[in-house]
Amino acid sequence: MNKTKWLKIVNPFLAISVILQAIMGFMIEYLPSAFVGEVHEINAPILVLLVVAHIFLNWGWIRSNCCPKK
Repeated sequence: MNKTKWLKIVNPFLAISVILQAIMGFMIEYLPSAFVGEVHEINAPILVLLVVAHIFLNWGWIRSNCCPKK
């Protein structure tokens, strides 16, 4: 599979994971703390892996747009 196809898979899951973390942060006072803790424990490593995958898949773009050329 090429990078574009992988990004079409990774990006929606990354968005869902970020939104889930945000919802848990905003709803921490209204949801049982055990539930919030479980969701956080499960989702946090998934979020980190998805961010790493996203950066890896976009590394060429990052280098070409963000780094000064020598």
